[in-house]
Amino acid sequence: FYFLFVGAIGFVFKKLNRNSSDYFAGGFKLTWWLLGTSVFVSNISAWTFTGAAHIAYTYGTVIFVVTLTDIIGYVLGFAWFAPRLRQIRVVTAMLAVRKRFSRQSELVYTWFSIIGSMVSAMVWMIAVSVVLSSIFEIPQAATILCTGATVAVMSLYGGRWAVIASDFIQLGLLLSVSLAVFFLAVYRLGGFG
Repeated sequence: FYFLFVGAIGFVFKKLNRNSSDYFAGGFKLTWWLLGTSVFVSNISAWTFTGAAHIAYTYGTVIFVVTLTDIIGYVLGFAWFAPRLRQIRVVTAMLAVRKRFSRQSELVYTWFSIIGSMVSAMVWMIAVSVVLSSIFEIPQAATILCTGATVAVMSLYGGRWAVIASDFIQLGLLLSVSLAVFFLAVYRLGGFG
């Protein structure tokens, strides 16, 4: 049901995309809290609940430092980069590199971004496939194909609006499940004492 729901989001938001500005930047009508939600949720993956949990259990506060660096990055992006990108009126960081430096610099930045994004996506997809394939007892390859196809359909058809809506829904699910697990764990442990 969730896969169908997420896939359908792309078709629902398709009508909001009348031009490339709507498709890539939500027509510049997205609010700060929607964008913040999207950035926050985009950095959460299955690794957060598997690998990061293992690091927290094994090494203690090391994972807190990793999370703290994310927060520092968000604040730096908000305070330093966002006003400058807004000032030169660009939609993507690639366009900012082209305007500030050259087309060759833009190509280098773009290719490094694409390669880095693909590696991150592969790691995340493998982590998701490990979790989902063990829960639903289906092959990992099928899980990767299904998950990848669902995300591709949603984002290709719906553009930025669909991605933002999906991220917002995922945050609601994430918070509710995390709170439920927290209270159930505290209850099973016999309280805070």
